Order: sequence, then structure tokens, then C-alpha cells
Amino acid sequence: MKPSYKSILAFSFFSLVIILGGLSVKKLDVSENLSQFYRSGDDEPLDHFIDQNKNQIFFSIAVKDTASNDGQAELAELLSAKLAQTFPKALGNFQFRMDLDPMELYPRLVHDLYAFMDSSDYIYLERYLDSIDISEILRRRKQGMYGINSSVDALILRMDPLNFSGALLARKFDGVFDQFYNASGLFYTADRSRILIRGRLKRSFDDSGLAENLVDRLYAFKTAWDKDHPENEMDFFGPVVIAAANAKQIRRDLKVTLTVAISIIVLILILYYRNGLTVLLFLLPGLFGVSFALTLIYLFKGDISALALSAGAVVFGIIVDYSFHFFTHLRSTGNAFQSRNQLFLPMISGGATTIVAFGTLWFADSGMLNDFGLFATFSLAGSLFFVLAILPYIVAPLENHFLDKRAHFLSRLTQKWRFKNFTLNREFGVLVIALTLFFFVQSGTLKYESDFSKLNFYPEELKKSETIHQGINPDTDRRLALIAQGETQSEAIRVNHRMYQHLGKIENDFNIKQVQSFGILLLPDEILEQNMLKWKEFWRGYPDIFTEISNRSKALGFTENAFVPFKAWIQEDRPHSALRSYFFESRSFSSLWFQNERGYFLLSSVVLNKAGASEVSREINEIDGAIVIDGAGIVEQFIDAVKNDFDFLVISAGIIVFFAMLALYGSFGLTVITFLPMVIGWIWITGLCATLGIHFNFVNIILATFIFGLGDDFAIFMTDGLANRYLKGREVLTEHKTGIILSSLTTIIGTGALFFAKHPAINSIAAVSVLGIAIILFITLVIQPVLFRALIGTRVANGKPPYTLLGVLHSILGYSFFVIGSLLLTLLSLLIRFIPFISTSNKKKWIRRILSKMAAVQLDSIFTARRRYYDLDRLDFEKPSILIANHSSFFDILALLRLDPRISIMVNQWVYRSPLLGPLVRYLDYVPAFLDMDGKLERTRRALKNGQTLAIFPEGTRSVDGQLHRFHQGAFYLARETGVPLRPIVLQGYGEAMPKNSFYFNTGIMSMKVLPDLTLESEQNENFRSLASSVRRVFEREIGVMEDQANTGYGMYTKLLKAYLYKGPVLEWYFRIKWKHEKKNYDWYNAQLRGHAKMLYDLGCGYGFLSHYLAIRNPEMKLIGVDYDSDKIDIAGNTYLKRQGLDFICSDITTVSIEGADSIILGDVLHYLPDHSAQFKLLDRCVAQLPEGGRIILRDGFADLPNHDWTLRSEKWSTSIIKFNQVRNELVFPLWAELEKWAAKNGCQIIQGPSSENSSNRALVLVKQA
Repeated sequence: MKPSYKSILAFSFFSLVIILGGLSVKKLDVSENLSQFYRSGDDEPLDHFIDQNKNQIFFSIAVKDTASNDGQAELAELLSAKLAQTFPKALGNFQFRMDLDPMELYPRLVHDLYAFMDSSDYIYLERYLDSIDISEILRRRKQGMYGINSSVDALILRMDPLNFSGALLARKFDGVFDQFYNASGLFYTADRSRILIRGRLKRSFDDSGLAENLVDRLYAFKTAWDKDHPENEMDFFGPVVIAAANAKQIRRDLKVTLTVAISIIVLILILYYRNGLTVLLFLLPGLFGVSFALTLIYLFKGDISALALSAGAVVFGIIVDYSFHFFTHLRSTGNAFQSRNQLFLPMISGGATTIVAFGTLWFADSGMLNDFGLFATFSLAGSLFFVLAILPYIVAPLENHFLDKRAHFLSRLTQKWRFKNFTLNREFGVLVIALTLFFFVQSGTLKYESDFSKLNFYPEELKKSETIHQGINPDTDRRLALIAQGETQSEAIRVNHRMYQHLGKIENDFNIKQVQSFGILLLPDEILEQNMLKWKEFWRGYPDIFTEISNRSKALGFTENAFVPFKAWIQEDRPHSALRSYFFESRSFSSLWFQNERGYFLLSSVVLNKAGASEVSREINEIDGAIVIDGAGIVEQFIDAVKNDFDFLVISAGIIVFFAMLALYGSFGLTVITFLPMVIGWIWITGLCATLGIHFNFVNIILATFIFGLGDDFAIFMTDGLANRYLKGREVLTEHKTGIILSSLTTIIGTGALFFAKHPAINSIAAVSVLGIAIILFITLVIQPVLFRALIGTRVANGKPPYTLLGVLHSILGYSFFVIGSLLLTLLSLLIRFIPFISTSNKKKWIRRILSKMAAVQLDSIFTARRRYYDLDRLDFEKPSILIANHSSFFDILALLRLDPRISIMVNQWVYRSPLLGPLVRYLDYVPAFLDMDGKLERTRRALKNGQTLAIFPEGTRSVDGQLHRFHQGAFYLARETGVPLRPIVLQGYGEAMPKNSFYFNTGIMSMKVLPDLTLESEQNENFRSLASSVRRVFEREIGVMEDQANTGYGMYTKLLKAYLYKGPVLEWYFRIKWKHEKKNYDWYNAQLRGHAKMLYDLGCGYGFLSHYLAIRNPEMKLIGVDYDSDKIDIAGNTYLKRQGLDFICSDITTVSIEGADSIILGDVLHYLPDHSAQFKLLDRCVAQLPEGGRIILRDGFADLPNHDWTLRSEKWSTSIIKFNQVRNELVFPLWAELEKWAAKNGCQIIQGPSSENSSNRALVLVKQA
């Protein structure tokens, strides 16, 4: 086929979007910042920790003897220089020795000695002072002056001439400073086998490609260094090394898995579609959608998270679902536009709900999820638009290549495997409910993996390298970063000290291996003040010590003021800590604290066993102002953020999807049928994952959104297929199921191939995906059709109205009320029996009154059914009698019991022996029907003697089909033998309200009519069989009359409305409006046709409202509805009211055969014909086919009658706005005057019917005369 200009335009638009998408990719800022996992700015300590640690890199050089430092500093200097020279733009800030000067630190420690002393230190100092010879100490210090080579030494001598500070500091800080520096000043690894060099990345290497390139170059550098220094080989480690290793493994895994998956999927596509062209066109919706999304994101946002972009790959699964459905239908129809039209409603509704569901991610706390939601919604919207608006035009010139009527094995499978093979029997229902409850409970135990090492690709060599360079074993140990936060410097120090003290208390309990903290040095103000008081108090015990030192020092040649600093040291208050000032002013400690507008933050760290990390974190976090951060903790925060966002997504998306479906279907029933399987599927997925020990993580949790979206589409397509089959008689279910199966199969293969991946995070996708898709496939193909069949399908197929959700809930509540009421009444009757001083007969009267009231309340609670009563005044319960009534429902019993408390029912054995009702009916002396006739007669006489009226159902049991069955003779015999009148009560509609073997309360009308009493003399009516038959005929006649009365007004309205349930909210609304305006006309039409029409044609029947009405009112009438709108005929011909003798034909009313008709309806159809001539030609055809006396019911608007403007407006609304009626030409309304002339000419009598006061509409009958 030659491409049309629309096809060329569509392909050009497609190409333009692809080009724009390509340009947007080049200019789009793609970020891979980890902080996008959580909302930026919400956690500044965490931001600082991430920024500080992610750019660290460690190098080490092997050395043989760390005791000897010869040449080691030069070796470290050489490696640092070569690294700086080789990687000038990537690496810098190399540090292999501590830049802290002991000569600056030590005087400050001496200055603040008082701050660290406790009672044992004072005891030591007291003993020291009491034991020394001051002159001898001063003499030695003077001799040592000749070795003093710095002002620092001189200062310490003047401050501490007695030389006790060194010993006291050694008692306190022995080994403490090894965590900051060692004697040689060089950094070494924990085992002292390697020199450690710390460096930093000069730029961000979040981009995996840059990280891989840097690490590859570092390995090349290592090879060259090791060759030149075989005894001092180097190694390196850092976050960038881990990132590069993961990126390489991901690339290797994707190559393997994608090769396997794509090969199998392409093979499946070719085998099914048998057309290589399909495989190429299959990708177009995805390409268009992604290009469309990237273009919009570039224009309106400018940047996107690379993680979100990668996660967005799961969106392709849903886009591929669109392609499957389109090309599967195209394979069947061979017409692109017909395929599009068949798919339009389910695809637009499924796509819209999925897009809205992903749109909720815009409001998530995670920046990455925000971007993912943005990319997903734009991609899906673009792909959906492409499939529905552009793809048909691209495919149309090539559609001959796609038509394949050969039955494929998958099509044959889906045709054979129909849902009728699965029914909602008790066993299946119990199994599904039990599994759902089990998985619901299990889902509460679902674990979210927070150990990042289990998600990272972490080979053994990297673990060993981490152990060497950071002193921890990643398999067993964990390093916690501790942050003390305070609004002021003092507050931060106070928090930091509390943390340090608590760590000291729990050190042994949790196997804490290392603590790096200045908590021992930086003390809170209150401790400094207390310790200063203790210090001064101690020295007050040595009031003459300064004088003694001064006197003796002069004798040794010291100057007079040599030891004035000592006097100030022991006597004067010090307003601040020298050590604290040095800490916050020195560059050496700048990496251990930071300050911002929120206050001060001090950093510490602790290394401990993994098992105790969580508990230690919990205890430290309980300290006000303390923050615990570790590598796993960051991931835990991220997992918590994603989990909370995911919970938010599931709940909010579920609510949005539910109400979107409700708006789409217009009924709770179809909404529940579609939505409930999604809920069940989600419960099963999470429950089964929990049962199998499969953990969710930040990778497969995103995949769950894809499963949710795919399940949404599957459910909507399945509902559309089922609804088309059972509500319109159209077969699209096979294509829908084929598309669902193919989509599921390819997704399972695509994600299942990830089982071959070695990267833990990628491998984790496989299990969740395969399980998830398999579960939603099973639920879609099995459970959803079973629900549809139980609620609608089986009912309609058996000629019964479909259930409604409101009706189901009403029935559940009604039965619950009955069971609870019966149980309470039985218990009450037992209690009443034990009330003293009241006769048994009065007790029974009380219970009978309560029972009668409960029966009335039970019936009145059935608000879906109206009640009508006729001739109740014939009832007289003052005199005993026997009531007989037809029996088709459980409600019959309630209807009789409510009449009067004195009524007793003859009950069968099941009721009499029932544990629920048995005690009650036995106590109230109900007559058991299973007794022999003599026994029943005796019990009947006793009941009548006690003033009771006995009610008997002569049919013996409830009618299953609602038809009146044979009457047994027993009731007539008992009436004659007891001499009481027989009082017939006719019940109609109760069997429809709740038939036998049904627990559903239907809508309708329940009518009761009391007939005149029958008195049987003892010497008459020996032939009880004949009497029973004659009475039955009376019942049958009365039921027919009452049924005809019920089939008007509300009774008819409910029957017709139920025929159009689940066929769209607009159609239901249209019927309600139509009925409101037409119900009187329908009654008039029926009156004109009854007794005259045996073969009726309804020309222009539309949806069949009138046809069904007449078919119900006239069961013997044959009726054929005709309309050229196939959609209307499909709907009209597929209702539960369809019966033998009622048919619908899609045809043009001007050409359809109407042979054999004795009556014809032309309702609002003449004005759709092109001109008046065509109208009268149709009338000529109709009257020519009618026999003498035949009738044409004609209704239309007449252009020459008053108020025709209103008629024109209403028709414009119907044809142009809501488009309920199709038009082929301009509307031409008939003329009343011309009709009268035609009738006179053709010998037809006009009988005028109802007319509208506000319009030109008229109803009339044309009767063909001889």
C-alpha cells in the first residue's frame, strides 16, 4: 500500500522527537550523586560525612622493619610525589605523617593538667611531694637546662619545676596519642607492615566511567611501581575503587544477561508473529517515549539522576506491554486502526492509571524517586500517545505484512483455557482466602536489606585491601562515625564527652576494638570548673611550696622570677582550656569538627563487631545531640527513605488507581473485580517473598513499581476482554490474554536472565521479578475471571441479573442480622423460661411477639425490595385458621411471621432439629412436617386450641425456579378435620428477592395478597387432590396478575436497569434519564400492542430499552429489534433478559426484511432518514407487510407542531454532544399534516397517544384498515 500523507506526517513527527531526544541526552545534566537518595539539606551532618569520606583514597607501601625508620619517610615522599605527578588533576592532599607538633600540644596538656586529675592522681601527687627533696629536684632540673633546645622546654620547666606533670600525664594518656601520631611521625597500617598514605580526590568521580578509568590507571601505576620497588610494593583502596569494581561487574553481567534475554525474546517474537518487521516496529513506542521524556525533562528541569534513568529501564516492561497488545490484535485483524479502536479504552485507562500511579513519586522525599517518577510518567505518556495516535499511521501502509489468520499454539491455548474451567466453588474460594490471609500476615515480616555490603559487588581482594588500609574486616567489623552536635562549642563538647564516657562503660560488652575520640581531652565547662576547684583546694594544703621553691632556687642560681608561672599554675583561675583553644584553632584537627548556622559538630569514630553495631548505635543515639553514622547507616537511612516512599507510593497509587477505575467503569462491582486482584497479587508477592526469605532492597523495590504498573494493565485488559465477551458478545479476550501472556513471558525471561548475574543487587532483581510477574499472571488469568464469573458472567449466562457490590454487602449484613438475631432470640427464650411466677403460655406469647417484630425488622431492612400488600383486611387472627401460601423464598416465612405473633409455621425436620432455631421452634410448639398425618393432626388441634394460626406451605419446599409447584393435600385435610377455615395467601416477588440456593438480596417488588377463606365441611371435598389442583390454579392466576402489576413502575425499572449494569456509567445514566421520560409512553405502547402483537419488529431499537420492556410484559410475544449501530445491538443482545423469541439484528431499517410482522415500532427514527420521501417509503414498506389490523407504533418530533425548537435541541445533544445516536445526514423531521394525508391515503387509522407539552414529540398508532 502506498503511504498516505498522514503516514508520512506521522513518521516525520516520530523522527523529530527521536532527534530532539538525542540532542537532549547530550545536553542533559546526568547526576550520580548518592545524596539524591534522600532530600538534600535535611541532614547536614550526613551530607558532610558523605562529602568527606567519598573522596578519600588510601595508599600503602610494604616495609619490612617498622622499628627502623631509615628511608621510609623518603619512600613515602617518593610515592606521593609520583602520584601527584602522574595524576595531577585527580589526586592530591597526600599525607603520610601527622602534622601535629608535640611541642605545641604538650605545654597545653601541662597547662590543663588539673582538668584530667582524679582522686587517685591527687594521692599519687601528694605522695610524690611528700617524698621528694625539692633542692635535689631543682639541682637536677638545672643540670638538664643545658639540653633544653626550645622555648617549650623552658616553659614547662618554669611551670613545673618539681617535674610531676610528665608522670601524671603518662598515667592518663599512655598510648592515647598513638591514634593520632607515632614516635616517627609516620602513619602505619594496624599491623605495622605498611606505611599508610592518605590522599583525596580532587574532583568528583560519581560518573562510573571516570571512576573506572582512574582505577585502571592506578592499577597500571601499581604495576610499574612494584616492578621498580619489588620489596616495597604498593596498594590502594577507597570508595572509588569499590565503585569501579561494581561498575565493571554490572557491565559484564548486563552483557551476559541481555544477550541471553534478547536472544530468547527476539526468538519468541519471530516465532509468534512470524514477521521480522514486527520486531523492529516493536521498539518504536519505547524509543519515542524515552525521547519524549528526555526532551521534556531537559526543557523544564535540565538535569536528572543517572540512578533514576537506570531504574527507568523497568518502564520498558510496561511500554513493551503496549506493543504486545497492539501487534497481537494487528495479527488477528490485519487492520491497524481497527486494532487501535479495540484497544483504545483498556489502553488509555490502564495507561492513565499507571501514569498517575508513577506520578505520585513526584511527591516522594527521595530526589532519585522524584526523577524516576518524572521519567516514568513522561515515557509512558509519550509511548501511549505514540501507540494510539502515531503507530497506526506508520503501520497502515505495511499492515498486509501482519495479517496472519493461522491459529498459533498460544492463541489455541488461550481459547481453550477459558475461565469457565475455574469456578468459585467452596474449596477454591477457601484456598484463595486462606493463602491471602497467610501471605498478608507474612508480608508484615518482609525484610528490607540494609547491609550495603550484601548489595555491593565486593570481591575478596577488596575486602583484604579494606582490612589493610582501614584496619577493619568488612565481614566482621564495622566502623561507626559519631557526631556530637551543639548550638555552641561548649554544648558540642558536652555531648561529645557523654558519648566518650558511655563508650567506656560498654566497651567490653560489645567488643569495641578501637575508639578515636577527643572526648578524653575536650572536657565540658562544668567538669573544668569542678576540677579547677579540686586543684586549688589541693594546693591550699601546700601554702609554702612556692616560697620554698623560690628560696631554694635562688641558692642554686635561678633568677627571682624564674618560677612565677608555677605560682600562677597552682593558684590562679584559668578562664579557658588551652587545649580546647588549640583544638579549634589548629589545622591539624580541622577535619574532626565543622561549624555552620546550626552550631558545632565534633567527629569521632569507633570500630566494633558487626553484631553489636545496631545496639551501640541505638544507645548512642539516645544521647541528646548525638548522631551515629556509618556506611551501613547511610544505606539504612536510604532504605528507610525509599521504604517510606514506597509505602507512600503503594497506598497513594492504590487509592488513585481505585478511584480512576471507579470513574472509568462507573460501578463498584467492575472496579472491585479489577482492583481486588491487584491487591491480592501484591499481598501474595510480599508475603511469598517474606516466606522464602527474599529481602527487598533499594534496587528490587523500584522493580516492584514496575510490577504494580504491569499488574494494573493486566487487570484492566482482562476486565475489558471479559466485559466485551459477556456484556457485548465480542471476542477480544483471546487477543488480550495472548498479549498478557507474551508480555509476562518476555518479562520473566528478561529479568529471569539476571539469575546469571554475579552482582548481588542485579541478581536480587530476578527473584522478585519472576515471582511477581508469575503471581500477577496467575491471578489475572485465573482469579480475576473467577471473580467476574461469580459476580456477572454465570449470572448473565443463566438468565439472572448480575450481582452488585452494594447488593453483596447488603446480603452479608442481612444474613448476619438474621443469624445474630436468631441466636439471641434462642438464648432469650432459654432465659425467659427460668423467670418465676409467670405462666409458660405468657412466656411463649412474649417470645412470639419478639419473633414477629424481628421478622418485620428483617424484612424492612431489605431496602432493595419494595413491598405491596393487597386485601390484608381479610385476615382475622381472633379466630384460629390455617394459612396456605406458595413458597419460593426464605423471605416467605418472615412475611407470614410478621403478620401476627399468633402465627405458627409447619416446619421441616432440618429446621426442627437445627441447633440454631430448633430449641426455639420446639418451645413455641411449631408443628413438625415430618410426623405422620395423625401426629400432625394432633399437634395442629393443640395449636389451634391455644389460639394459634397454623401456616402451611402446600408445595412442601421452596421452588428452585420460582415456578408454582404441585400442592400437597395435607393442608386441606387438616383444615377439614379441624373445622377451621383455609385462608390462602399469595406471595409474589419473594422468590425473585431471594431465590432458593441463593444468599443474595435482589431488588424488586415483594407482593402479598390475601384471598377469601375456604371452608371445608366434613362431609364434602373428599377429593383433596382435585381441590388442591383447583386452589393451585387460583394461585397461578393471581400470581400472573400480581406479576403483571409488579412489572410496572419500580419493578420494571429495576429489571431493566440490571440489564445494563456494568456496561458503562454513561449508558446507565442514559437509561435512567430515558426511563424517567418514557415510562408512561412504554406503558401506553404495551396497552396498544397487548392482544394485537404476536410478531413485533422494533425498528431503530437502539440499546433495546423498549424491546426488553415489551418482552417482559408479553412473554408469548416474538420480538425482533433492529438498528444499524452495531455497538447498540451488541449491548441489547447480551443481557440477562435475552430469551427465546427475542432477537436483535444489526441492519438498516430501510432494507431489513420484516416479513411476518403484525406490529412494528418506529420510535424516534424517521428524522434520521435523509428526506421526507425516504420516510414515507419506509412507512409504505411497513404497512405493506402488515396484515389487516396490524399496527405501527410511531413516535417522533414533528416539524410543523409547536415547541419544535426544544426537540431540535434535545436531538442535537443526543447526536452531536454525547453522541449516543449515529447520524449519516442532516436531521429531517416529519410533518404532521403530511402524515395525516399519508394515513388517509393508505387506509390507516390514527390513534393519538401521549404528547409532550414542551416539545413537538407525539406518539400515535397507525392501524391498518381493511
